[in-house]
Amino acid sequence: MRATTPSKDISHARWPSLNPTGSRTIAGYVAQQMPRVSEEVSGFLYEKKTTCDSDEHAKSMFGWNQSCDQMTPGAFDGKVVEMWIKGMQIFRATANRSVCQSGHFWKNYRVIGMPLEMSSMGLLSKQAITLDTLFTFQSELGFSLSTPEEFDAIAIAIPDTTLEKLMVERGIGSIRRLMGDTMNVLRPNPDKLVELRNCLTSALDPRNFRQELLHDPQAQQTMRSTIIDHVLETLRSAQPAPMRTRSFKAHSHLVHEAINLALANASEPPTVAGLCRRLKVSQRMLNYSFLETVGTAPLQYLRSRRLNGVRRDLRATSARPVTIGDVADRWGFRHLPRFAAEYRSLFGELPSETLRGTINSEFS
Repeated sequence: MRATTPSKDISHARWPSLNPTGSRTIAGYVAQQMPRVSEEVSGFLYEKKTTCDSDEHAKSMFGWNQSCDQMTPGAFDGKVVEMWIKGMQIFRATANRSVCQSGHFWKNYRVIGMPLEMSSMGLLSKQAITLDTLFTFQSELGFSLSTPEEFDAIAIAIPDTTLEKLMVERGIGSIRRLMGDTMNVLRPNPDKLVELRNCLTSALDPRNFRQELLHDPQAQQTMRSTIIDHVLETLRSAQPAPMRTRSFKAHSHLVHEAINLALANASEPPTVAGLCRRLKVSQRMLNYSFLETVGTAPLQYLRSRRLNGVRRDLRATSARPVTIGDVADRWGFRHLPRFAAEYRSLFGELPSETLRGTINSEFS
């Protein structure tokens, strides 16, 4: 059975000399110098983690309240690199499996992100994400993101007030005009996008760290200002990304409605006929919409979401005794042998192994 606890990349405090097999972490060293606070990190923080479970992947970033469902089968391998500098969060997240994630994070923050690598199209709410786009969303309004296998993205979270003030000062316009109130996908000038990618990836590269970043507010402010300058110049060149096809938004909306219907009554196994009847569409339309937007058939997609619900419940049962059958039934799985086989196919372990690992971790 695979371990599911995220492990921090280990290195010595003398930068940029990194030792991947050492016994101290950059994060641990920085934490001694600058403890985390509940609302905001005001100085400098760096962490690097590896994860082998989608839920642990979701929990690996400081301050984010999100869920992450693994949608394609096989062992999960994820990495998260995170840096805080003067109240601004930069992070890079990679995952080898397709995932569906949603949630909230820091109040009054705006995320601006971009893919570095991807095997196919991603989806932010009802909008397509491709390699030539930026994606953006506002913190407390939440986000819904579906990504393909081998997805590698880098992003920055900036206080709304800071971003709004600088955008207006530099004649870019208001956040609402360019990005809207919720989730949006933008297409910037390709050269500006490359420059921003290089700036953020360089900022997260430990080989570029200087010791004074730990203690010198002026060095931190200089780095922060340089990064924000690149963000603003990229936003200046950006326009809302066009829809892939005229019907894409309508099909994406239909898929979201179908998912919401199915998960709102998860104890009843969904059927294509039942969903079509509720949504007043043909089976052909429903199948085509799922294939176009999430790349798989409706029941297969919804089964994976429900299997993730089972896994999440099993991993949260240490405080109370449960049976696998009860949890499976709660998510609409009545045939236990078939359920166990489908669970193992998706996650690479039996539900009993997940439950045993949860219980063992409580007593280890």
